[in-house]
Amino acid sequence: MRKKILSIVKCFRLRILLIVFSALCANASFSQSVWVGGISGTANDTLASVSTNWNPVGTPTATSDVIIPDGAVPLFLDINTTCASITFQGGSLLTRIGVAPGITLTVTGNIIIEAATAPRGVITLGTINCAAIVGGINSGPLPGNIIAVLINGSLTVPGDVTGCNVAMNGNSTATFGGNLTGGEVFAPFNIVAPIIEFNSPDPQTVPGGVYGIVKFTGGGDKTVVGTITVSKEIDFINGIVLNSLPIFLDGSLGGQPTSDPGNPLSFAAGPMRRFAPGFAGRLSFPVGKKVGGFHPASITTAAVGGDFTVEYIRSSGTALGPITAAGIVTVSSCEYWNITRNTGTNSADVELTWSPTSSCGGGGYISLLSALRVAHFNGTSWDEAGGTGGTGDPSSGSVEWTGVTNFSPFTIGSTSLLNPLPVKFGAIKAYEKQNGIQLDWKVFSENKVKSYEVERSADARSFTSVGSLPALYNNTSNGDYGFFDANPLPGTSYYRIKNNDLDGKSSYSIVVRVNRNKTIKGLSLYPNPVVNGIVLLQGSDLGRGNYKINIFGANGQEIYKQQLIHNGGTISHTIELPPTISKGVYMLSIKDENGNIIFNEKLVKQ
Repeated sequence: MRKKILSIVKCFRLRILLIVFSALCANASFSQSVWVGGISGTANDTLASVSTNWNPVGTPTATSDVIIPDGAVPLFLDINTTCASITFQGGSLLTRIGVAPGITLTVTGNIIIEAATAPRGVITLGTINCAAIVGGINSGPLPGNIIAVLINGSLTVPGDVTGCNVAMNGNSTATFGGNLTGGEVFAPFNIVAPIIEFNSPDPQTVPGGVYGIVKFTGGGDKTVVGTITVSKEIDFINGIVLNSLPIFLDGSLGGQPTSDPGNPLSFAAGPMRRFAPGFAGRLSFPVGKKVGGFHPASITTAAVGGDFTVEYIRSSGTALGPITAAGIVTVSSCEYWNITRNTGTNSADVELTWSPTSSCGGGGYISLLSALRVAHFNGTSWDEAGGTGGTGDPSSGSVEWTGVTNFSPFTIGSTSLLNPLPVKFGAIKAYEKQNGIQLDWKVFSENKVKSYEVERSADARSFTSVGSLPALYNNTSNGDYGFFDANPLPGTSYYRIKNNDLDGKSSYSIVVRVNRNKTIKGLSLYPNPVVNGIVLLQGSDLGRGNYKINIFGANGQEIYKQQLIHNGGTISHTIELPPTISKGVYMLSIKDENGNIIFNEKLVKQ
């Protein structure tokens, strides 16, 4: 009797399935627009809990626009399939597509998930490739529209993901080439952590959420909306991460979450917090600023349980306050690090770094390594300092203070007035104006400067003074200067700026070149070879437009890019090469708004 009842139930279920399938096909735009199969449960399904009756009916073709209508039962795909698009129509039912392990679903267009009040979307244990994913309105952190990437699953979306949450676990991966907005990512540590990669070469929006392993690649700036918590590993490879809230490396699940030490092309431009409850040792913080560059810090603790937040700050050229620390005569007036000890009372070692961008302009930053110290700010003055000198060279290095007990802002200080230099020159421009030559230049961290002299030469070797200006911005802020040479030389002239200091010392800016020959309209680079990392792009006639400057290495890798907006006519534009660029031959190219190369020139770095 029991077997007979089960047989009747199975027949009844089969009849219901055929009726549902007929109804779904009737709602579709054409006969191959709906998949029908079976799958159980929620976004946390495992292979063992999924029905084995997966064979799809009416598999679409590569040109099909698939529609999943209201009332459709959950679907599971177990053959490789390509279609043009998939649309989940609105409603509140648990309407989903599942992709079996080892199976690839390729959607050449978009996956569209219309507004829903209950979870709906895509569950994959296999592979999904699609152009973009567009979702409706979500409610709460993870209900609503969900893309669930489960154990061994893979999701690749070169376009945008809008209005959808991404839930991951196990040994799964997701690669995003576009913006993620209106949703969250949940990919926690789970024995083997999921990997999320943001690889757009263009600016990209990254959502807050919980990550196991996260990688920033591609080169474009990554703007973080919300808070990112990383439980296992974060890799800064290529692309500056713009975050206003801390990126939190949370070691509460065991061990020390690792982080790539960063590089001049990739780091966190906002605060970074590291919590390692079971760890004693060195914690690296790959931080910096988009305008200011890469300036990492590290904290070393002897006691278990380090919990620190670090952020690199780029100031306007004015130190935070007066110096009261014994022996310290000067501090950097353009950069400092906010370092917060979140828990505990134990002392720690603080290490700060400098590079050519520390100077807030051209020229070297450090003259006397042995005089360097780490200085501490108490909210009113620079009251303490420690360390025994820096390691490295005048262009880049680090300085460490051991046994620090008070935390707040820190910067690089010096027991000698040789550190930092009295003035840092920024961009310098020289161009024709009326019947003369106009020079404009910017200075940073001006300190004890008496005046500036403008010097001119016909051969770039013998210079004479053509005028002077008093210093205007000592110990206040960065500033701009201008000088007009009413009686310029015919043809080509060379100019440089000399600063005269109150103590009788002086230094020079880079040399700029101006050619008054109106018949020469092409672009040129000067100086070339480059000796101090700064080169000028000059020309007597460049059309109005938005230009793109790129510099490539011998292997074709892009090492520099910049947008240039020019109003037309004479151009004198300063290019500051990345501080880590090595000696060698590079290629500089300029493209117009249509992508056409209008200038291509070898650039030699000495």
